[in-house]
Amino acid sequence: VAAMERVAQAWCNANHQERGFSMGRWSVDYVTGQRVFTAYTDTGELCAFVTFHAARDEWTLDLLRVVERCTDGTIYALICHALEHARAEGVSRLSLAAVPQPDLGLTGWKKRIAVRLTGRSTGLAQFKSAFAPRWEQRYIAAKGVVPLAIAALEIAVAIHRPSPHRADRIAPLRVAMRSLLKARQ
Repeated sequence: VAAMERVAQAWCNANHQERGFSMGRWSVDYVTGQRVFTAYTDTGELCAFVTFHAARDEWTLDLLRVVERCTDGTIYALICHALEHARAEGVSRLSLAAVPQPDLGLTGWKKRIAVRLTGRSTGLAQFKSAFAPRWEQRYIAAKGVVPLAIAALEIAVAIHRPSPHRADRIAPLRVAMRSLLKARQ
């Protein structure tokens, strides 16, 4: 866990900060309830890890943390390793999580603004495409353009300016989720 903390901190320093809302954020309490896959250098130093939210029939990629000096392709190898483990455990679905559609399905000047705002997501889509996923549409609904724009702004703020990470909010949620999963079994 201490080595994971160092990798997470190095990743955070290289990327300026962790994001919020729909993006996982490093915390020991947070990852203890997840499936974790790790990679080490030839000298035995942890250089990368990925975590997955794991339910009985589905895993979802959450955290992906790597230090700059890690060998190219390490994260790809970790996800392939996770795919093999999920298959061996009879998990029917492994999600690589969502990727924003760069133009958000818009046209004209709205499309140009959307592409400018979501432009960084093209690298994420390219990365996830390497695993030949079955892409599925996800939607957001609102009662009009103004409420939709407000929701989009609120989501953007929650992602790029997250509130302080509070482990005391995570632990009760983890306990509640475990209870729910046990009840379903």
